[in-house]
Amino acid sequence: MVEEKFGEWNVGELLGKDVRGSVYRATSSQAGQPPCLLYHFTSLSTFLAGFSDRLTEYVRQAQKWNHPNLVRVLDGGVSEGRAYLVTEGVWSTNLENSLRAGNKPEWIQVLLIAMNLVSALRYLHRRGVIHRDIRPCRILVDPATREVRISHAGLEELFATETLTLNENPLDRAAF
Repeated sequence: MVEEKFGEWNVGELLGKDVRGSVYRATSSQAGQPPCLLYHFTSLSTFLAGFSDRLTEYVRQAQKWNHPNLVRVLDGGVSEGRAYLVTEGVWSTNLENSLRAGNKPEWIQVLLIAMNLVSALRYLHRRGVIHRDIRPCRILVDPATREVRISHAGLEELFATETLTLNENPLDRAAF
């Protein structure tokens, strides 16, 4: 069996799929690095003009973000014609799955989640980044430590055919 790779990243177990592609557990070919997540984009939007350039710019910008409530972007690009993004491995439960399983958080936990979300979104907004897809499945909560992280920060911009800036009213845009 030939091991699949994206750049320096060794692809492991398939963790999930959605309309844009697949998510895998991955490891770096560099020794001592912890496991991470690799998103392989297979949707038609990856073939649109400029996607590769937008992905490269997104990775360059996202690697600069340093906030405890954001999932860190490690790498990304196009390898052998395949678009991919690598993030740190955050092995927490997303809020959507937790709620569906009947885990109703106490009001203090809801408040802590909200405060962490506001902190992360404020950090992004001060850098001109709009998340554009904040929803329970993008909110990761570690049940043991109660640490909260947001995934997919700014990622929707890669797939957008129109841009949205902080100076515009998103409700005026049909594409919103």
